[in-house]
Amino acid sequence: MDWTHPSSGGAEKYLKEVLFRLSDSYDITVFCSNGPGLPDEETIGGIRIVRCGISTDSVPYANQMFIALRYNGEDPSDDVLLVNGASQLYPLFRSKDRVDVYHLFGGRDSLESGIKDTVKFGLEYVAMRLPKGKQIAVSENQRRKIEDETGRSIHRIVNGGVDLDQFSGDVEKFDRPTMLHLGRLGRQKGTDRAIEIHREVQDRMGVDVDLHICGTGGMSELAREYAAESETTTYHGHVSEEKKVDLMQKSWLKLVPSRSESFGLVVIEANAAGTPVVASDIVGLSDTVENGVNGFRVAEADMVETCLKILEDENRREGLSHSSREYVQQYSWDETASQIRSVMDGLR
Repeated sequence: MDWTHPSSGGAEKYLKEVLFRLSDSYDITVFCSNGPGLPDEETIGGIRIVRCGISTDSVPYANQMFIALRYNGEDPSDDVLLVNGASQLYPLFRSKDRVDVYHLFGGRDSLESGIKDTVKFGLEYVAMRLPKGKQIAVSENQRRKIEDETGRSIHRIVNGGVDLDQFSGDVEKFDRPTMLHLGRLGRQKGTDRAIEIHREVQDRMGVDVDLHICGTGGMSELAREYAAESETTTYHGHVSEEKKVDLMQKSWLKLVPSRSESFGLVVIEANAAGTPVVASDIVGLSDTVENGVNGFRVAEADMVETCLKILEDENRREGLSHSSREYVQQYSWDETASQIRSVMDGLR
């Protein structure tokens, strides 16, 4: 997907921020999946975007074939093919040189789920072992996982970044306790967990606790149904960047109950807005969540208790808000793009 797709997430944000910073020295065409209400082709900020296939939420692998056909049909003479995300159909794409950015490598963990993830594992297993160009992981934990499971060497780790100016500002928090769950809604992101956490926090806290759910995906209907039955829950669907920033700045904490992550871009965005996170204790968030500094990584069974401790203690919240803003100073989109640029320049 590209960043205008209503189901776009951290990987698409990464793509956008990098490409706009590369556009001064590269002519860029993006080949990606189609989306509802999006034109087949347009130019945004000097970047040509070509959309193929149908909704990525339902047939992601079929869309990769549509994209490959369109890409190869244009007889590309590009210097570098930049693949954003671990495509399961690598052999369909050809290029003189290529750079692959891995956002989420499923690996053996994919075998724990249903047929869809099993098929993904099979395609990924083959594709990850084929010869390819420079390989980039977005976090240390993903580098270790890829190298341990495939034997392939990662060329470089290039973290995502954050626009500190976009999220800064002296903004008043909501008057009453407020939790935010924002991103692609689905099992991977723990949308069902977020709902259960809010339900129990609401029951135990003794006062109204608001929950804002933003995004689209496989659990959109679940979010919509819960908002209809819960007077303290609002389901926003897809939101603009301005609305996202506003909610991150005003919320008391950000819920990240994911089952799988590679970096957790939404974590550092919340931190830049001065909002701590309560996140799953998974390896994929070990690079971005430092316990007691910008939030907490805890077991699923401890999430409710951790939320209550933050929501009920104003001094703790203010301390976490301050240290979150300090913590996130290390991340920069300019640095992310600079590192990607150096890899691509080395291939020209």
